[in-house]
Amino acid sequence: MNGSKVVFFMFFFMCTGTLQATVIGSNSAVSRQARAFFKRLSSAKNMMQGFSVFKKGIVLENPDTEVSFDAFFPISGDVVLNGGTLSLLGDLEFKNPFRIGVGSIFGNSFSLEMPRNASYLDFPSLYYVKLIVNLMSEVNVGQKVYSVDWSYDDQYLALGLRGSNGTSELRIYEFNGETISEVASQDFGNASLNSVRWHPSSYYIATAASSGTELKTWLFTSGANTLQEIDSANIGATNAVAWSPDGNYLAVGRSRSTSLRVYPVTNGSLGTVITATFGSSVTVSNNALDWHSDGDRLAVGLQWSSQAEVQVFTFNGSTLTLEGGLQVTPHVLAVSWKTNSSLLTIGMSGGYDRLKMYKYSEGSFSEVAGANIGMLTTVYGLDWDPSGVYLGIAKGYASQGYESEIYYFDSEDDSLHLVSGYSSDATSRDISWARSGLYLATGDDARKCYLYDFAERPFVFKDLKIYFGSEVRSHASIHFQGDCVINGNGNVLQLSPTTSLVVEPDATLCLEDITIKGITGANIQCMSDTSAIHMRDVNWVQDGDFTFTLGSMHFSNDIVMSGNAQFAYQSLQTSTLASKSIVTLSPRFTFSYDPLDGVSSSLISFEDDSALLELDGATIHTGPSGLQLSGGKVQVSRDSFFEADDINGITLGNSDASFDCLCDILSGAVLQLSSGVLNYKNVQSSSWNMISERAWLQMMDGTFLRLYENMDLGLGMLQSRGTVVLSRIFGKDITGTVVTSGRLMKEYIAGGS
Repeated sequence: MNGSKVVFFMFFFMCTGTLQATVIGSNSAVSRQARAFFKRLSSAKNMMQGFSVFKKGIVLENPDTEVSFDAFFPISGDVVLNGGTLSLLGDLEFKNPFRIGVGSIFGNSFSLEMPRNASYLDFPSLYYVKLIVNLMSEVNVGQKVYSVDWSYDDQYLALGLRGSNGTSELRIYEFNGETISEVASQDFGNASLNSVRWHPSSYYIATAASSGTELKTWLFTSGANTLQEIDSANIGATNAVAWSPDGNYLAVGRSRSTSLRVYPVTNGSLGTVITATFGSSVTVSNNALDWHSDGDRLAVGLQWSSQAEVQVFTFNGSTLTLEGGLQVTPHVLAVSWKTNSSLLTIGMSGGYDRLKMYKYSEGSFSEVAGANIGMLTTVYGLDWDPSGVYLGIAKGYASQGYESEIYYFDSEDDSLHLVSGYSSDATSRDISWARSGLYLATGDDARKCYLYDFAERPFVFKDLKIYFGSEVRSHASIHFQGDCVINGNGNVLQLSPTTSLVVEPDATLCLEDITIKGITGANIQCMSDTSAIHMRDVNWVQDGDFTFTLGSMHFSNDIVMSGNAQFAYQSLQTSTLASKSIVTLSPRFTFSYDPLDGVSSSLISFEDDSALLELDGATIHTGPSGLQLSGGKVQVSRDSFFEADDINGITLGNSDASFDCLCDILSGAVLQLSSGVLNYKNVQSSSWNMISERAWLQMMDGTFLRLYENMDLGLGMLQSRGTVVLSRIFGKDITGTVVTSGRLMKEYIAGGS
């Protein structure tokens, strides 16, 4: 066999037969891959390599899964990271159609390019945010699990087991929020319990057994943890039971029967049965009954026969009528109506796509093509979550996939997308969402019941360069390790209220050519003083007050900070305006300098006098430490404000001519000292530049101007309002026009300090 002509899809095993690695791709032949699934490994490495084209996406089994990318072509489709790690051994491009779930991407200094030609990209895709399946509890119940169901209040879980002498086929487990423990059970002899379902608003239970007295209703008493049989019917082998949404009726499906049954139920007691004929003897599959949310229709899944394998009956409280049927040939093992919808999902035993969805209307079935996902594994169980957004699937054993899967339904294009799942390495027979939607339970042929919740994880980027192709809307926090770059290519990064950009210790994040919106609280943060954020050509847009407490910032090129909000600088590390940079503080924006130690005054540094801080209608506020600006340039472009403390204040320069802080007040602009102290320590007369007579320095009531060096107002004017104190050391003075509206008090600074 010529290896260059073969698509490599290799599974490496140790001599024990343990799966070691999945390597997909050839270095000599182009191949187009189906959706690639990568298992977690204890050794070796999963790999995407060579000339493989991954147009159907990739799936990582769980957070312990790693896969390396060393292929030449882009990846598109659903990239389901599941908290696992994608490691780059070369540059990678994502292309549309594209969706991604949270996980880690280790760049190894390679780049990742996001899709282009889209109005925006959800990152992660909305329904991936909190749906990484997390195994909470796993219980060995001794027999295969045929049926699983939650009580209406999520306090109890009922299991139906395969029959075995000496085994209780009905099990009731109590859920304490973390684990389940058995509190009641019932032995059915050697009969299998094919279906068990809780009443939708009480602790009544219906059971369907393969033999004996096949249909029974029970009352479970909480606290006492007892099961009391209420009623029963000897109707032949029974495979499925389903309560109507209001709990007033119980539908029953049997094996090799000619009719569907519905019983009125009052306090667990069965009333006179209502029946409808199938047309011939058929077998209803285990658990394959589902009421529509309105309670006026009932879907039934049948094993193969001459009749339609999917049948829908209408129900008006007294009459059950066959309305529509669909013949699909394979056994239909599961049916589930999408919550509050006319969409009907079915699971089958054969065919090229064993999961299908139909729009149902008055006997007519219209297939939803976008929901075809190429399911090649038998589907045994289906359950939509209460919101109707997520579909849980119980499947046959999959060596390269999950046995329990969760898909989200995209209503914009009626498509299904894999979100997460769990691999138990055994056929999963049934799946049940908790009524709250917060938990999920499954049972399988490995004689186990599994209980899951859903973990929220951040993205983790390490040594990665990311290039945007459109606006990106972030719905999960992103942690940065090593040296990372986000290049926006002129696009917007929109942070949601619950997401953050977090720079971990010893890491650097460079933000460049990007507009960042939704900044508030501390949703861009450094985790330690060894963390750093570099900004180059960034529009920084705050929605609310922001606090920066650890680490440092470095500003290059053009930075614009805007929003009617405050930026509180509290870090004890020095942040720097680079040479030739312009940092513009926009109208109504407040920069508050307030280091946590209350002492450090010079933690805002200018690389040289070409570094410019522009006040364009903004405010600089200081805490008790005061703020010293030296070695750079401040430009007042429109009316702006200094709100200084009363002791240390805001200081321009440091009495060393080489570290003067040049200050330009443009024509028509006013720099107002609204409170506190302004210390002037610029040595050169040219370091204070008022462009015209319409450039003002305005001192408000109760403020202080301290002259440690001469101040030449030039063409401009100093205006004092109320009581203003002008302090100076001997020999230093102010030159130019001074206008007072109130009282200007003059004094010398004792000792020149």
